[in-house]
Order: sequence, then structure tokens, then C-alpha cells
Amino acid sequence: MNTLGFVFQTFNLLPVLSAWENVEYPLLQQRGLNKRTRHERVARYLNVVGLERYAHHRPNELSGGQRQRVAIAVRWQPSRASCWRTSRRPTLITRPAKVFSNS
Repeated sequence: MNTLGFVFQTFNLLPVLSAWENVEYPLLQQRGLNKRTRHERVARYLNVVGLERYAHHRPNELSGGQRQRVAIAVRWQPSRASCWRTSRRPTLITRPAKVFSNS
């Protein structure tokens, strides 16, 4: 399961955070990751999904497709272990080889 990532229709982005902050959030949970590395990763993932110019937009300011790409960037985050959070935040996974979406 560490090779697959899933993005569902609801995306589970935090509405009070910008696209940048939603992508950065899982990285804040990793100990030993410095600010510079964290910012480089967030910038890289937003660039990969084509949203670097929307980094400071909140989810309600983005189209459905843009929100989905933010969710993909969130799930692309490397993590030391898989976990499910009951607060409906995205599952943190190790760099999935494939990301599936239902739209």
C-alpha cells in the first residue's frame, strides 16, 4: 500500500490554510526537517502540479481541479510511516509511485 496514493472527491484540505500551508502541513510533522528543506519541497510539489502561482490561495479560492492538484501535492509528501488521522486530514504516505483520483 505504500506505493499507492488516493485522492477522493472531497480532497480533505483545511479550508483556513492556503494551498502552500496545506502542502506544508505533513512536513511540519516530520522531526529534523529544517525550514529551508521544507520550503524547497513545498515549492517543488506545487510546481509539479502547476499551482505555484496559486500558493497563497485558500481552497475556496481555487477551482475543483486546482483543489484536486493541491490534494495530490499533499499526498506526494514523503513520510516516515503511514498513518490515518481521525480528524479527516489526508493519510500521510511514503512517496507513492501512483496517485489515483476519482474524478
